[in-house]
Amino acid sequence: MRNLFVCLALFISFLMLFCIYESESKRLYISKFLSKVHSIVFISILCSIAPLFTENKTIATVFISLFYISIDWLLLLFIDFIIAFTDSDFDYPVIKILRTDMKILACADSFLLLSTIYTRFAFSIAKNTSNGVFLGWKEKSDLGYFIHLGFSYLTVAVVVLFLVLKIFRTPKIYKQKIFGLLILVGLVIAFNIFFLVIDVKYRWSILSYSLISLFVNTFAFYVFPKELSIKIKQLIAENINDCVICFDNKGKCIFINRIANKLFGGEKKCREKFKEYESFGMDIMTRREEFNVSGKKKTFNTSFHKLRDKKNREIGSYMIFSDMTKEIERIENENYKATHDLLTGFYNRSMFFKEAENLIKSTPQVPRYLICTDIKNFKLVNEVFGSKTGDEILKYQAKLLVDEKRSDTIIGRVSGDKFAILMRKDIFDRDRIVSNTKKVQSYITNVNSNYRLEILIGVYEISDPYEKNVLSMYDKANLAIKNIKNGNREIISFYDTSLMDKLIHEKQIIGMFETAVKQNQFCMYLQPQIASRTGKVAGAEALARWIHPDYGMMQPGDFIPILEGSGYIFHLDSFIWNEAAKTLADWKRRGIDMYIAVNISAKDFYCVDLYKTFTELVEKYSIDPKKLKLEITETVLMHDIKMHSDVLTQLQDFGFYIEMDDFGSGYSSLNMLKNIKMDVLKIDMAFLKKSENIVRSEAVIYSVIKMAKALNMTVVTEGIEDNVHIDFLIKSGCDIFQGYYYSRPIPLKEFEEKYVEDSSTF
Repeated sequence: MRNLFVCLALFISFLMLFCIYESESKRLYISKFLSKVHSIVFISILCSIAPLFTENKTIATVFISLFYISIDWLLLLFIDFIIAFTDSDFDYPVIKILRTDMKILACADSFLLLSTIYTRFAFSIAKNTSNGVFLGWKEKSDLGYFIHLGFSYLTVAVVVLFLVLKIFRTPKIYKQKIFGLLILVGLVIAFNIFFLVIDVKYRWSILSYSLISLFVNTFAFYVFPKELSIKIKQLIAENINDCVICFDNKGKCIFINRIANKLFGGEKKCREKFKEYESFGMDIMTRREEFNVSGKKKTFNTSFHKLRDKKNREIGSYMIFSDMTKEIERIENENYKATHDLLTGFYNRSMFFKEAENLIKSTPQVPRYLICTDIKNFKLVNEVFGSKTGDEILKYQAKLLVDEKRSDTIIGRVSGDKFAILMRKDIFDRDRIVSNTKKVQSYITNVNSNYRLEILIGVYEISDPYEKNVLSMYDKANLAIKNIKNGNREIISFYDTSLMDKLIHEKQIIGMFETAVKQNQFCMYLQPQIASRTGKVAGAEALARWIHPDYGMMQPGDFIPILEGSGYIFHLDSFIWNEAAKTLADWKRRGIDMYIAVNISAKDFYCVDLYKTFTELVEKYSIDPKKLKLEITETVLMHDIKMHSDVLTQLQDFGFYIEMDDFGSGYSSLNMLKNIKMDVLKIDMAFLKKSENIVRSEAVIYSVIKMAKALNMTVVTEGIEDNVHIDFLIKSGCDIFQGYYYSRPIPLKEFEEKYVEDSSTF
């Protein structure tokens, strides 16, 4: 029996050395704790068999004492292992205090056990022989042994209590590893009690410690991680948003997660889907499928994979169904935003031109129109009525355009208030388009009956489907809009080649303008203004004339509107203002008491600081600001009345006279007179020419002059070409006359020769 015990002990010792090596090689967090446990078990085994090889009582006592001491520290190290294995915190106050107290007790017990060598406090030993053969040592327990035994069982009780409490506080998936440790501790207790109750010659209980240590090693490094891995993988498969189905090598379902079960409703349909993919004979296959889920169509990316071992034998397969519905919707939504106008739902600018070009090129034989719409002064609508009302107008217009949409029709919103339509010529209905446009115009009337919305339409018939690009076609349709004159009842215009000629002419004018300014091709002409009471020239209106070296005298109508439209007009106006101020300075020096009136264009308010410009001219040339009169048309004021009125008030405060030119040509003249203080009112005699009822027209003019007088305004009448109406105007109270009847606009030198040097009287 002695030899059997020793052989088993040595064999297990070698196993402990292997466990120590394996624990260290794993390099896991629990490795160092488990390695210490194996090391102490190894020491305790050696200490348990060492007394069997010596008959020296003192040496045997030392080894037996070391054996008991190793048991103390084995239990303490086992506690550390449990704390680490159960992921408890070593820094937790209760655990920290407990470990400290247990170590103090272990040290005290170790001291008592070592003192037994001299005091026999814990035990005493005697030789065990049979027929004169030494078999080992018999032990007789004393007080110290029972203290050691109490400490050991106290430690075991602490371990059991800790594991029990841990079971109740640990997630279900981790309870198994704690429960397993609890069973191991229970087996250790059972072994010890068993060998304590029966009287055995050798320490067979230490072999149980070794077996427990081996079991813990296997459980910690192999069994639990593998089972935990399987369970976690199952939980992941159950909780991911993808459908997961696993099959064995016979095609039988061995796993269906919750999402897959909801999608297919059981194993039967899963097997049918497996057979469908199996029929393709491929190990890996992916495709997109649509399924009806709770009455809604959803799109899935499906992956089918066969699993094979190292010998290429099929061992199973799995399918994953990933719901791509939201991702597809997100991509479609982003694509929609990138290609469509969010307010109206039509194509945006770039997409309209792309789709229109594709349609034209794909069916070049189909005659088509490219139509564009434009709301005049739409920015003003947003400023006056708010952007919300502006958006509602655009959406209403878009709704009416959708009514126009038929087969092969493409609609886009190419900019803020501009729409473009590509439609077949045979479905173009001019009357319907005009009717719908008037509906949009009436929409704003419901908001404010005093405001008239102007929507213009340009149409280009595509004569060459292989033209440069759709953008150039759109430009031609847009060019047709520019052909619609202000005040014209027509709201739709068709492009013709003359419009392009006109555009080319405008480009030429703009191209020649900068050279003309540098070469002083512009000069100031003056048209005299005659005082009605004296018949003498009181002053003049300054007008620009362009004398081109090749084309000679260019008429104002040929370049003024072009410069106004392009924004270059302020350069010309600035030139005339400077020439007028310089002339007034010369007249002042020569003692000539006349004024000069200059024009201010709408663009001038935005291109230059008018107050600074005119006040600097007055200071530069030392002239009286009252001699430099400023003419502004009533239509200019309509665009931004607040800003314009502030500027004009500042100029008046400085001493300038402000004239309202073309009175009556706009829609709100009386409003302007009410809100803005004017010094001079200018009436055009063309008002009489356009009227079929001269008597009524004269009555209106008479009333206007009386009203101006009541407002302390000077009245100028321009456009007088004969003497028919002069007596009427004099009787009505008109102060100043101007027109071809007296003189056309003439150069400065000629003006001075005729009206300054000889002081002519009309």
